[in-house]
Amino acid sequence: MANTYVKIRQGSDEWISQAACRDMGPDTFFIDYDKVEHTDILSHLDKAQSVCAGCTVQQECLDYAIFNNIRHGMWGGLSEKKRRAYRLSNPERYEGRK
Repeated sequence: MANTYVKIRQGSDEWISQAACRDMGPDTFFIDYDKVEHTDILSHLDKAQSVCAGCTVQQECLDYAIFNNIRHGMWGGLSEKKRRAYRLSNPERYEGRK
C-alpha cells in the first residue's frame, strides 16, 4: 500500500487516460444544485454511477479522490458521503488520511 500512497500523493494521473469518463464533461460528475431540479438529482447520480461502474480504473479514481481529499463530485462511483464511509471502512488502505 505504501507505494500506491506515494504514487497518488505525488499526483500520478496516468490512470486518467484510461478512464471511461475521459471524454465527458464535468457536468455528469459534479452537480450544480442551483441548475439541477431536485427531482433530477437521483437520475443525475445514476448516470454518473453507470459510467463509473464500467470503468477499468474505478479504484484508481476513488483512491485519487480520497488521498487528495476531494470533497465534491462523483469519483470512483462514490459521492463524498460514500467515499468518507468507504475510507473509514478501509483504514489499512487509507492509513494517514482523515
